[in-house]
Amino acid sequence: MTIRLRLAALCAAALVLTGCGAVITSPDQVTPEVYVEQPSVSPAAAKRFGDDKAEQAYQEVTKFALEQAFPEAFLDPAKKTYTAAELTAGVAPHLTPTAAQGWSSLVTLALAGDADAQDSLRILQFYNVDDPGSELPPDGDVLVRQQITDATVDVEEPSGDSPERLLVSFRHEAVLAYAEAGRPYELDVTKTMSYWLAPAGANAGSTWLIASYDGRMDVAVDS
Repeated sequence: MTIRLRLAALCAAALVLTGCGAVITSPDQVTPEVYVEQPSVSPAAAKRFGDDKAEQAYQEVTKFALEQAFPEAFLDPAKKTYTAAELTAGVAPHLTPTAAQGWSSLVTLALAGDADAQDSLRILQFYNVDDPGSELPPDGDVLVRQQITDATVDVEEPSGDSPERLLVSFRHEAVLAYAEAGRPYELDVTKTMSYWLAPAGANAGSTWLIASYDGRMDVAVDS
């Protein structure tokens, strides 16, 4: 079974967001827990921001994705209730102030039952595993492995009211282990993600902040 979702980061024009084990950077190790491929940096990005800053942006975004795309605390099928603080704490510090306001609005809508808002959150931060028959695997370790490939770093030129942004895109795959009636199965999750980044201010905890995002998520059951 394959579930395909085309998820835009924003579902309402009123919202601003339009949009782990050791990290292995070589595929020599067979099935590493975490594998991150080196990005292809466009000449425009290298010229505008420099190779070092472009690489730093990629490192920060992939670190964010590996830590927040599949939070361990959110992968338990038995967990059915979430608070705004839970859904905001790991994401908001990585967003621009305007984007953080948009995320907060999405969280409010999602907790009120808005399905589009829930999907918009889930493409960035997987949560609320909606499978009544599922349970944690015997060892309790749901997140088996992650890998990030097909990565590019580019520049999106300013247009209208939209300022210049650094655009980081990649394919993010993860394997999640569950059980149903004692029988193990896996969810193969594939996300194609794009992040538009803005330089962070002097007091930010990172060099770049996420101004918007967009993506597509495919989920296949492997029993």
